[in-house]
Amino acid sequence: MYKKYLSSALFCVSAISTSVYAAAPAMPSSVFATVNNGNDVHLQWSSVPGALRYIRQVRIDSEHWSNPELAWKNGKLYETTSANYYNIRADGYQYRVKACNNDGCSNYTYSNKIIINGAPQAPKSVTATVQNGNDINISWSAVSGASSYIREAKVNSGDWINPKAYVDTSASFKSVSANRYQYRVRACNSVGCSLWTYSNSVAVY
Repeated sequence: MYKKYLSSALFCVSAISTSVYAAAPAMPSSVFATVNNGNDVHLQWSSVPGALRYIRQVRIDSEHWSNPELAWKNGKLYETTSANYYNIRADGYQYRVKACNNDGCSNYTYSNKIIINGAPQAPKSVTATVQNGNDINISWSAVSGASSYIREAKVNSGDWINPKAYVDTSASFKSVSANRYQYRVRACNSVGCSLWTYSNSVAVY
């Protein structure tokens, strides 16, 4: 009788121990994404006790959750609690992370949504006008997200020369010599620059 009860008690202790230790970890309490240098992303998530690895997935714009990199269970596998991604293309992004051990994985914890703006669009127009006989004024349309503009000039049929950066959307040139002139302008930010937009040609006599 005593051996029977002892055996039953040991079985119950074993079952309790199994139920306590054979369990998936908890969810990460937070996942946070930040944008650096215009198009780099830093992702940080909280550490989970008992987790051996973390699985990260990404959603671009409103697409399905996926991962363009080499995947394990359709997600990138990490043993640390942060990750960096460089030169990300312009779009909207959200991330999610779950904690795993040998017994399973938690539910996902979702990050904030971020937007990578990328290089700005090209100016819609660049206009050159001659004033006072031998002065030239050029102006171009403002571009959202641009921090500066690069202007180049072409004299007659020569090469594009004299690149100069501007913060404003106009420039003036006084007492220019008699020639035919054309200008081109592109918008820039910390990520890069747009394509060129070309002005009309003007002549100074």
